[in-house]
Amino acid sequence: MALGALTYKSIASILANGLDRATPPAEAVAVMLRPNLRGPRYFH
Repeated sequence: MALGALTYKSIASILANGLDRATPPAEAVAVMLRPNLRGPRYFH
């Protein structure tokens, strides 16, 4: 669904090429730097 593979042909191609076992690229995580957010030091 995330790739837009909604047809049998698309899914068959993904399975035939082993793309279902490929790891997705790591995405950058947005860090929220806000004064009202508690950090890890708050809970320890």
